[in-house]
Amino acid sequence: MTKRIDWTGACLLALLPACGEDSTTPEAAATSEPTFWQDVAPILESKCTACHQSGGIAPFALDNLEQAQQRARSIADLTEARVMPPYLMEVGGACGSFDESQALTDGEIAVIGAWARGQRLAGTPGVITPHETLSLPTGTDVFTPNFTPQIEGGPLAEFDEYRCFALDLDLAEQAFVTGFEVSPGNTAIVHHGIAMLVDPAAPSYIDGLSNAQAIERLRAGDPNPSRDGWSCFGEAGEGVRIEGPLAVWAPGLGPYTFPAGAGARVQPGRQLVLQLHFNLAKPEVRGQSDRTRVRLQLADRVDRLATFFLADAFLGSLFRDEPPDTLAPGNPAARYSWTGSLADLGLPAGVPLDLVSVVPHMHERGRKYLLEIGRDGNFECQGRVNRWDFNWQRIYSYSARPTLDSSSQVRVSCEYDTTGDSAPVQPGWGTRNEMCEVTLGVLFPPGFQL
Repeated sequence: MTKRIDWTGACLLALLPACGEDSTTPEAAATSEPTFWQDVAPILESKCTACHQSGGIAPFALDNLEQAQQRARSIADLTEARVMPPYLMEVGGACGSFDESQALTDGEIAVIGAWARGQRLAGTPGVITPHETLSLPTGTDVFTPNFTPQIEGGPLAEFDEYRCFALDLDLAEQAFVTGFEVSPGNTAIVHHGIAMLVDPAAPSYIDGLSNAQAIERLRAGDPNPSRDGWSCFGEAGEGVRIEGPLAVWAPGLGPYTFPAGAGARVQPGRQLVLQLHFNLAKPEVRGQSDRTRVRLQLADRVDRLATFFLADAFLGSLFRDEPPDTLAPGNPAARYSWTGSLADLGLPAGVPLDLVSVVPHMHERGRKYLLEIGRDGNFECQGRVNRWDFNWQRIYSYSARPTLDSSSQVRVSCEYDTTGDSAPVQPGWGTRNEMCEVTLGVLFPPGFQL
């Protein structure tokens, strides 16, 4: 189905540089086969070992010949299928030009396949020095309280809880966030996180109430008001007016830094409200707790302001007077598409924006994803995922930045597998519901002030 709707609001197995004549060992020269130490190890070191090392997030290390030989066939199969490394965005430039430094080229995949399916020659022994694990090295840290979520229930969050926490930044002067890292303490129960800026003293969407008062009303309405935080389906909770998303996390998403000289402005007195979606569908995780850390890399000044825009018209259909949109059950390729305009977000006319990043988002039924950008109904492909994996989401940065303004339109198309469903699939916040969401990272012109 296609709807025209207004907006609402790793890294595992990778590979190598081409073989050079100077690195050919006698055994490789005799067989014309690549070797591990001369051909494969340099790529494992540069692209894989940030995860595949002792203590890393991957289930095994790839900093030695023995482990690579034992898993060689699996490595070849997964890289050829582009399952690993988990870079989901289509490469090659036919649908948006992205920073593909963490993806594999066809040549790299071919060399790994030749080694893994050949004699798996060792070559001249060397040493692999694992890269540091992916993390912002320094920054200002704030933490949620140690929290044990409870199932809220209902058709839109059957096994889930959405909880918001106000985290004080204690900034005496204006600062700019140039990078961030959201680190859940328990990824078995945290489904995603969105950090938003809120001015407690500013008017909320509720007549006569400030944001601080709107939050207190949400706390008071909690069935158990002694619990930390408050229930917050949708942004920072009903009635709370945010200044915009500041940081995001989903499974597989690591630290992010804005382009050099750019950052998101944070004014004194602002709170960081972190919305965490807890997924308790698996009985064995119920009763577990989480303490999430948000690390912000701050600067005193930047040349260009940065921000994120987040929209999902599938989810937004829940707020109409008519029944919401749904996905047909029993369909291996159920599709949903929506179109929105940047003007709907209140962008000032005539202000050009650079699109620097995109974050696709669906839930576990997702299979394919397409982002198109255009004007007057003429669209160009700017991002395509041909094999969605909920467990490996990331912020994809453009190497050639599309230009946007208030007249620009985006079209998002999502494809799902609903063969396991007997009833229409509703949009919603729960893990068992679905989304068709896009988050765009943009830069304003130099000197522009919001």
